[in-house]
Formats: sequence, structure tokens, C-alpha cells
Amino acid sequence: PTSARQGGACRLAARMGWKIGDIVNPEEEKHARQFQCSICYSVWDQPVDTSCCENTFCRACISSCVACPICRLPLGPVKECSKTVLRMLNNISVRCPYRSVSQPWPQTCGVVQSPQRPGSAEAAKG
Repeated sequence: PTSARQGGACRLAARMGWKIGDIVNPEEEKHARQFQCSICYSVWDQPVDTSCCENTFCRACISSCVACPICRLPLGPVKECSKTVLRMLNNISVRCPYRSVSQPWPQTCGVVQSPQRPGSAEAAKG
């Protein structure tokens, strides 16, 4: 089995998340940098906050870390990202990875019935 981490970046999270360049609207792209994981450099996928310094990372990225990549303190339990941040994240329009044409969400792309988006739709509802 190949390791999910290679060269400091989590390939698993990179496959699940969206790259900044996948964002359709240039104005959203500028603001989306604040939603970028410091480990995989993708837009957060299933974002969680660290308890040590409250920085946000993809769940898959931070789960393989022993110390926080930002403050270097030992990692304690992570907590769910705020629903407000999830709503903002889920409003970003991205290019469908299964078509060459740009499509804003919530349109389906024809390959999967409900493509995964960076944030959890269930968490953003509440």
C-alpha cells in the first residue's frame, strides 16, 4: 500500500478537496485562499479546527499529524469548523472534475449523482 502522505502533502485530501484553480469566479478565487489547507494546499475538505491554535485543516490531512503544523504543539482533539464557515465554503462555485465545462454547484456533473463539495452539507444546514 502506498502512503497517503508524500512530500508533506496529503494526496488523499488533495483528491477529495478542490484546488484554488478549480474555482470558477475570479473574485471567489481571491477570497478562497483563506479556505486553503496549510498541509495539502487544497480548499478545505471536511474542515476541522485544532484545539491548540484554532487553525483549520482538512480532516484527512490533520488526522495523520502528531503536532500542529502551525504552532508545533502536540495535537489534541480537533473540533468541527463553524457552520458559518461551512456555509461560505459551500457557496463557492467550482469546476466539475468530470466535465471540461465550468459548472457552478449544485448542478450534477453526470458521472456521480451528488458530487462531494469541500464542506459537509449536513453540517452547513443547521
